[in-house]
Amino acid sequence: SLRLGPAQIAGSAVICLFTVWNCFGLARVARLQNILTGTKLAVLAAFILLALLASTGDWSHFSTHAVRTSTNSLAVQSVISLVWIMVAYSGWNAATYIAEELRSPRRTLPLALAAGTGIVAALYLALNVVYIYATPLETMKGVIPVASQAASRLFGPGIAGGFTALLTISITATINAMITIGPRVYYAMARNGAFFRVAARVHPRWRTPVPAILAQGALAALLTLTPFPQLVLYIGFSLTFFSALAVASVFRFRRRPHWQRLHALDLAFPLAPGAYLLMAGCMTIYGFVWQPVASFSAAVTVAVGALAYRWHFRHTAR
Repeated sequence: SLRLGPAQIAGSAVICLFTVWNCFGLARVARLQNILTGTKLAVLAAFILLALLASTGDWSHFSTHAVRTSTNSLAVQSVISLVWIMVAYSGWNAATYIAEELRSPRRTLPLALAAGTGIVAALYLALNVVYIYATPLETMKGVIPVASQAASRLFGPGIAGGFTALLTISITATINAMITIGPRVYYAMARNGAFFRVAARVHPRWRTPVPAILAQGALAALLTLTPFPQLVLYIGFSLTFFSALAVASVFRFRRRPHWQRLHALDLAFPLAPGAYLLMAGCMTIYGFVWQPVASFSAAVTVAVGALAYRWHFRHTAR
């Protein structure tokens, strides 16, 4: 069911604000993104450091167990939980979406991907250590704002409120990044005849794909009306499908005679992409079995896009 309350209104307002800002040139957006990302990293690093230095947590939480209430097996539940992790890690490859606008993509793009993945993985693991150090697993069950709960137990309600506010502000870095990169995909598709031509229009002064930016902002604002758990599962299953397609394409591209390879990664092929595809397949299958509504909604979205491409764009795409 859809919801419309203060949280949804605030979320839509933030999306609209950054959507409008992204229309006024990539240089301004990049400067803002650097500030927001720096703030986010500083807040997360301070939160992790102060939490680990605090004496109010308990390392024995790592040896305790929560009572399982799910009827699914542990293996199945772990696979479904990977959908949430997929969403948490989403954006690590976002630099590829704006590769055409980078000054020296051959040098900066691999660096951005490697550094971004490493930083996200380190922060993800460190934050989960802090959460378990602060809160027993049994107390954490069913809680969505885990960071607020952990901060409250570690520092008290007063300081926790300040950290929660800073963490909330830091999320704007992710919002702005996603608003920036998404329209570049629609623009590239439209320019190649694989999407509606209006998405390829670029503002003559700001050199930004304004129609694509505004359309994405409107759809994102509508999605805020969806309950958060269902929205994460819906997005997670969609991300899993498309990331699996991207990884599967490596097998085809590597057979091309002039395909440029990173020889340092030859040892990981085909084991790494094969393992990823196997896990993505398991996530998809178990998703349809145990989360049918979210997974079916994602499948319908993908199917509509595939049919639209086949009927309307297949003959114009190049």
